[in-house]
Amino acid sequence: MYSFIRTLIGVVFLVCSFLVIKKSGLGRKRPLYFACACLSFLLIGTLEFLPFEKFFVTFDSPQAAYDYYTFGKPNIELVVEGDSCDLVIDRQSDADHYLIIPKSADGWKIGINFDTKMIFRKIANDTVIRGYRYKNTSDLFLMILCRGGEEATVTDDRDTTFYSLEKYNAALGTAIVVYYAHISDAQTPYSITVNDTKIALNDGQSEDGMNAAMQQYYKIYTGAEETDHFYYYYDLFDGEGNVVKHECTYMHEPVIKPISAHVLSVTVQAGTGISCRQTYYYDTAGARMSEVFYGVLDERDGKILFEKEGLVVMRDIFDENSCYTEITLDPALSKSPESVISAAFSEDMSSVLISYIDTDGATVTDKKVRLLA
Repeated sequence: MYSFIRTLIGVVFLVCSFLVIKKSGLGRKRPLYFACACLSFLLIGTLEFLPFEKFFVTFDSPQAAYDYYTFGKPNIELVVEGDSCDLVIDRQSDADHYLIIPKSADGWKIGINFDTKMIFRKIANDTVIRGYRYKNTSDLFLMILCRGGEEATVTDDRDTTFYSLEKYNAALGTAIVVYYAHISDAQTPYSITVNDTKIALNDGQSEDGMNAAMQQYYKIYTGAEETDHFYYYYDLFDGEGNVVKHECTYMHEPVIKPISAHVLSVTVQAGTGISCRQTYYYDTAGARMSEVFYGVLDERDGKILFEKEGLVVMRDIFDENSCYTEITLDPALSKSPESVISAAFSEDMSSVLISYIDTDGATVTDKKVRLLA
């Protein structure tokens, strides 16, 4: 009904406009007809964002408000009650549809898709967590997707009720159990536990404690469609907000962090072990990116340590020819994969502490190697 009324208003406007133009004595009426047709479509589109009925229409249930707004016959499986609004889950054959319906003192008002905002996504193991909020409210609705089709135990420390629905996802070729819940206050530290895994959703800090000034240069998110719920994406931006790099890392969550006032490191663990860890660096001030390094062990003051072909190498992040050093170890480093356990620069950059496995298979701990000035 919501869209029908707006279409009707647009059609009435179009017909009335055509009649006025037809009866007028104006010449060259065809451009005017075209302009009125465009205005009619623009009016319909604009009214989709303006639920003017909320000023004089109140519904006796969230289901009735949802039925008025949506197109077609709804199949409402669940309503999660909140404080100032409710979440309605409509299960259709192709996908689940969600809408948050605001409350008033007398009943429920119209909620529209554009006012329901997904404020975060998080993936942990085979669990995807999304948080939804209706504009200008403190209600937070959680949607927790668990792959595998088996019931999970979902709890928190607030005695929250988690409602479950199961469905088969044809795109992923597996059953998915989806849990829904409402939280009144998510501003304080909050976490949930899925089976035995505790997942922090809000630790009261900025993302991973990163410098807020550097957060404008990157964004990490997961796919919005059912086919890529479990895929990670990231964007890197320049100082003007333009995207300079966009990448999908699939099931591997990227780690982006500042290592200096203007340099970000971007790391993706593509497999098991340090040799499968890919890292490159983005200089936001110089608008340049480094090559991709595998097995980065440490970075400090524009230099990095990494393992390369059985060697520990130090070099400048952006200039291969600057201070390139292959570090000699005694006893010698084993040629076996993953022989370097750890390596780190000293505070004054005069030496490196390396723990590794030598050619005899023995573990050498915190071997100090001085660096040439």
